Amino acid sequence: MQEYWELYMKTIDGYIASVLVNAGISADLPSEDKFTMGYIKLTMKMPNDKGMISEDEETQLSFIEDKIEMESLRYRIGNYVGKITSNGVMTFIYYLKYDFEWSNVVQTAMKEFPEYRYEFGSKMDPEWEIYNQLLFPTPIECTVVSCCSIIWL
Repeated sequence: MQEYWELYMKTIDGYIASVLVNAGISADLPSEDKFTMGYIKLTMKMPNDKGMISEDEETQLSFIEDKIEMESLRYRIGNYVGKITSNGVMTFIYYLKYDFEWSNVVQTAMKEFPEYRYEFGSKMDPEWEIYNQLLFPTPIECTVVSCCSIIWL
């Protein structure tokens, strides 16, 4: 799977959301060996007034994200495909080969951050509907992302 990450903004459930998605894997979907979506919903301690990441907490949240990714690689459980930040919550989304060790991945990663509240889970998603309908930008969102990419160059 090729890695190509896009960051864009959208509204989810009436709240502004920042969506980071590995758009490079879209050509290879659905996956031949990853049928389960795993998630971690992490409650931020100091979101800004819009419910997004504050400067005060950005470094710590990056450490948490890296630790989760490191544990998922150590367990060889699946692929990190995206993150949604909205309303004071960061949701990390993975697609898993199997989910019986997902709790071990999450708990091992989060034991270094006992001050954070989180919940996690998994569900069967063989067609990658969460990725396609929630993470991956719609055609209109793609146009906005493309226009912004050109402006940022």
